[in-house]
Amino acid sequence: MRKVDGEYVSFDVYATNDGEAFWGISDKGWGYFVNLRMVVGDTRFETIYVHLEPSSINPKIPQIPTDGGKIDFVRLEAGERIGKAGNTGNTGKYKIIQLHFEMQRKDLKTNERTVIDPYGLYAKVSSGKYPQPGESLKGLDHYFVSDEPEFANHT
Repeated sequence: MRKVDGEYVSFDVYATNDGEAFWGISDKGWGYFVNLRMVVGDTRFETIYVHLEPSSINPKIPQIPTDGGKIDFVRLEAGERIGKAGNTGNTGKYKIIQLHFEMQRKDLKTNERTVIDPYGLYAKVSSGKYPQPGESLKGLDHYFVSDEPEFANHT
């Protein structure tokens, strides 16, 4: 989220890595999203950018076929523009502009999919340290204040 003069404003979103991309519309609360994937050995890594403004999605990125047909991926390079953060999907009762960024790993031999969670956020989701979109951060003893990762270095 980004605020300017008290208003939430959109911001540009860029690819964090090289990979093959497509965009789609989620029925699970994500709204418009872009999926950027790459394969390393027997593992597929995916970075997913969620709640995007639909009109801002890079026009070279193809939409996932709604009829279940073949996906025609397009190659993106790290740093290439994906789109703009938006408020599509479930972004809370105030529909705040935001970016949900998620990383997933899929073992191509077993088809096991896991969320890459270096800070343990998913494991701590019920801790009360993470507000839902539109909720206040005031008085919240949130993650990076009280549970800073051991490897964090602020010097």
